[in-house]
Amino acid sequence: RQPAEEVTPERVKIEKELLKDLSVALDKEIGLHFKKEEEALFPVLAEYIGKEYGPIEAIIREHEKICAAFLHWKKIAPAFCRSDAPIDEAVRKALIDPGLRLVSLLRQHMEKENQILFEISETSLTGDEKKEVMRRIRAISTGLSERS
Repeated sequence: RQPAEEVTPERVKIEKELLKDLSVALDKEIGLHFKKEEEALFPVLAEYIGKEYGPIEAIIREHEKICAAFLHWKKIAPAFCRSDAPIDEAVRKALIDPGLRLVSLLRQHMEKENQILFEISETSLTGDEKKEVMRRIRAISTGLSERS
C-alpha cells in the first residue's frame, strides 16, 4: 500500500472540480448514447428481432438500471463538491462504492452491446437500413431528433 498523499486545500479543490466535470460528462454522454440506441437503432433492428422478449428489451432494462445507478451517484457527488471538507474514508466509500457499481454496469452493458446487439445489427441490417440508422444518430447528435 502506498503512503497517503498529503491532503491540501488545493488538492481537495482539484478533486472536487474533477468530480463535477465527470458528473456533467457522464450525464450528457450516457443519456445521449441511450437515446441514439433507443430512437435510431432499436426501431430499425426491431423489424428483424422484435422489441419484446429479446436483446432489445434486455438492453432497455439495462439502460434503466444504469440510469438509476447514475442518478444515485449523481445525487451524492454534488453534495460533496459543495462542502469544504476534504475527501475522507467515509466520503470515499459513499462516492466510490456507487461509482464502482456504475462502472461495472457500464462495462457489462458495453460487452453485451458489442458482442450481441451490434453483431446482430451488422449481420441483419441492409446497407440502406444502416444508412438510415446513421442518419437518425446524426439527427439526434445535432438535436434534430425525429420520432418515427
